[in-house]
Amino acid sequence: MKMNKILLPGLLSAILCSTGSVLYAQVPWQGLGPNDGMVNGSSDYSSIAVDTNNVPFVAYSDITDDSKLKVKKFNGTNWEPVGTNPSDGSSLYIVMKVDRANVPHVLFRDGSAGSTKLTLKKFDGTAWVNVGVAKFTPGNSALPDLAFGPDNLPYVSFVNYATGVNGKASVMKFDGTAWQMVGTPMSTGEAGITQVEVDAAGNVYCAYTDASLGGWVNVKKFINNSWALVGSNVTTSSTKNLSLELKSDGTPVTGYSDASSIQKMSVKEFNGTDWVNIGPAGFTVSQVGESSYANQYRYGVMALGKDDQPIVAYTDLDSSYYMTVMRYDGAAWSVLGVQPAAQHRAKCVGLAVDKTNTVYGSYTAAPTGNSGPWPNYTIKYDLCEKLESVTASANTVCFGDTVMLTVAGSLGTATGWEWTAGACNGTAIGTGASLEVIADATTTYYVKAVNGCSSSCESVTIDVNHLEPVVTHQVSNGNYILSVSGGPFATYQWFRNGTAIAGATDATYETTILAIYSVTVTGGDCTVSSEDYNLSQLVSIKEHAAFIKQVKVFPNPAEEQLSIEVPAAVKIQVISLEGRILQQGALDRGINKVNIESLPASTYMIHFTDKKGTRIGTYPFVKK
Repeated sequence: MKMNKILLPGLLSAILCSTGSVLYAQVPWQGLGPNDGMVNGSSDYSSIAVDTNNVPFVAYSDITDDSKLKVKKFNGTNWEPVGTNPSDGSSLYIVMKVDRANVPHVLFRDGSAGSTKLTLKKFDGTAWVNVGVAKFTPGNSALPDLAFGPDNLPYVSFVNYATGVNGKASVMKFDGTAWQMVGTPMSTGEAGITQVEVDAAGNVYCAYTDASLGGWVNVKKFINNSWALVGSNVTTSSTKNLSLELKSDGTPVTGYSDASSIQKMSVKEFNGTDWVNIGPAGFTVSQVGESSYANQYRYGVMALGKDDQPIVAYTDLDSSYYMTVMRYDGAAWSVLGVQPAAQHRAKCVGLAVDKTNTVYGSYTAAPTGNSGPWPNYTIKYDLCEKLESVTASANTVCFGDTVMLTVAGSLGTATGWEWTAGACNGTAIGTGASLEVIADATTTYYVKAVNGCSSSCESVTIDVNHLEPVVTHQVSNGNYILSVSGGPFATYQWFRNGTAIAGATDATYETTILAIYSVTVTGGDCTVSSEDYNLSQLVSIKEHAAFIKQVKVFPNPAEEQLSIEVPAAVKIQVISLEGRILQQGALDRGINKVNIESLPASTYMIHFTDKKGTRIGTYPFVKK
């Protein structure tokens, strides 16, 4: 069979087109939506959250509209408003969260009518409505946080400047009817920032910096109607940019920057007795850079991935206050994506992680001198691979055709794409985002991420139309009838010595001419030519009939050995019916022994040539 490619029978050739492991530290962050992910043109105090449908929400104070609170969500293409303005007046210290029922909530210091108290609102599908009463805190409030208990009731921590409280860390809870204090204010002195979390058992944790202790971090747990210290002090130096998260097993984790690490970020977890570092203290590339804007307010934040590994985002001093993101992989901290993650001076840094382990970074771009405008941006990074589609350049092909396989998606922290044939964990055939294969049989190809979050594959099947025409002949009434097997085929065209024979378009062709024949057949969209069939070497020659009459071949059929008696010294070739030379040698006059033990059972032809190489006859025999 004539082919335009060399293909070893039964083997698959694979040619790699795109190679190389892609380390996640080399993959850039993507802007979420148009204009590099711009949410709003001039904003402040931005905050981000993601719902269980992986929809990001960003809340911000709109500087162009008297600092009123606005909320937008990403619809897959653009950022769109969520309801109308949640606030009537200005808004500060905004916290965006989604509750356990997937309802968006936004907490903020409500500046309407000159207030400095906190208001919590939720979106009911149409409008933003108060959770309990508006301005529910007892007095001036700052630096709050929001969490939801297992009963989905909200808890709010805040710096409480109510009369006589003097800025101590406090927590309030909405009990379904009204807001009430959870215990008493817990810090010894004025708190710099607060964080609140509630575990699956309903235990409430609050983290805060305490000015009376020089800005150290404490974490307390509400037990038996009072706040109890969890372990000892988390830090023993001035601390900023505090975050508190709970692992899936309820373990508290804190992230912060502190003076003992020259204001680099550190992360600690509580091991049941002590607060211990996750990785080294002060692991970030540079210290957290802060401008004069809102001291301590979100220049560094921490979140946990779905694998409970911590992620931090911060404004990097050595990168001109641009945001850098780092992740702990269980062994070490590394930059996530490129550094910096985005090309703007940043403030109001935020992090959120959706259920597919995609990390969202939110920040307000802060121009040099903080003179505005301050647009808000949201970017994303896929920690887990996103295998969107697997395609082939053609799904039905001819035997030996080249097919390009392509996977579309992002690798996240995986190190590359791996291709297999036959099964997800089948025969490895190559790596890379694209792979070129030469198909020799209908095959399903699979691709998966190497060192990714999932071991599952996506697949594509290539159907191969395998045409394999084989020419044979029979003798009838002195004519040679050529036929082709391996069909059925749609069309036929016979060739003699490489030239098409006019009208020879049937499955058989009858001739008296000894020549080299072939046939081209079609089936589906495939066209294939047979191997050349040399009829002149496969039939007897009448001019040498006298020689052939004296030849004796016995036994015939034979199993292991033939006895060939010839009247003169000759050369022989043992030829298959397909025209292949299987054995050759020389015979002396008389009886010669020829070993045929290695030949498969079939009919064969013995070709005789004289000393000059002239064909003088052909004799058939059968191997049993």
